Amino acid sequence: MTGGHPSRLDRYRPRAARAVGLLGRRETYRSLALEAIWTMRPRELARRPPSWAIPAPAVGRLSVDWPLESQWPGALAWVETLRQGLAAHVPVNRSEIEQPFVNTVFFDVRVGARTHRVAIDYADSNEIVAEGAHPARLLFKLQYAEDGYGRDDVVPGGYVVGQPQLYKYLARLRRLRDLKPPLYDVYGRFGAHGLPVREQVMAELARQERFAFHGSLGTVLYVESMRESARARVCVDLPGRGYFCYRLADYLAIGSCIVAVPHRNRLPVPLVDGEHVIFSAPDGADFVERCLELLGDPEARQRLVQGSREYFDRYLHPAQLAAYYLSTVLERLGEG
Repeated sequence: MTGGHPSRLDRYRPRAARAVGLLGRRETYRSLALEAIWTMRPRELARRPPSWAIPAPAVGRLSVDWPLESQWPGALAWVETLRQGLAAHVPVNRSEIEQPFVNTVFFDVRVGARTHRVAIDYADSNEIVAEGAHPARLLFKLQYAEDGYGRDDVVPGGYVVGQPQLYKYLARLRRLRDLKPPLYDVYGRFGAHGLPVREQVMAELARQERFAFHGSLGTVLYVESMRESARARVCVDLPGRGYFCYRLADYLAIGSCIVAVPHRNRLPVPLVDGEHVIFSAPDGADFVERCLELLGDPEARQRLVQGSREYFDRYLHPAQLAAYYLSTVLERLGEG
């Protein structure tokens, strides 16, 4: 996500250059073929009861109006999993809804005859987009500052995976993670744009010689990256333009042993150090040591794999996150 208004040419130029580079790789075609097979034959994850209760009397009165367009063309695709999650609980209708800001998606929650304007701020910044000018009664902030905002109308928004189609083959990735031997000791691929600590830690991982590191500040096809993540003993989470990066959600979804620089923002349910993820020092100075410790402790790695996957299934799966959104709207806006 970006915080400005890049031109269409600026948006697509790096994508075009990346696509040309990927065309020369055999693994690109193998990944495309696998993705085609996997998406044609999707395997669904088992559904869990909602971790946030939606009062039964309210369910029959609830519906959602979801926008047809957004200011940033890619926004609705990026939050599509949230729309799908909402549709798992209540009727969702496509509607013309004004979208006055970039980096924010506005939608309506209807409770009987009443309509509440709600927003998702997906900007890669802990700052609130258009502070004080929002028409929404409740704002779900994805990059929610760890110290909060001192106001009741802004709440943590959770986070989403990189691409909606992940859910069509997530069960296969989990099986790959559980049944196939690892190919990589430590893994991490990221785009070139991120906070300075990303480049610092990546340089140290590439420079050290105590374990094999697979990755780069350069991306591959999404499905290839997910397959690589599933075959790694340890996965690296580093901030992009914001402290949360969709790779964190991807890793949690697969069930990975994750080492991360501490996030200076928070999810609706906090990640627990040593249970869901291992945190390095804030500046990443001991990142290599944290990875090395986990490589020498298979039992700790397995606990983290189980803990990260359990966290995702309980709190970040789209149906769970949508239940959180709906229950929060009912509670905060006096509709419970």
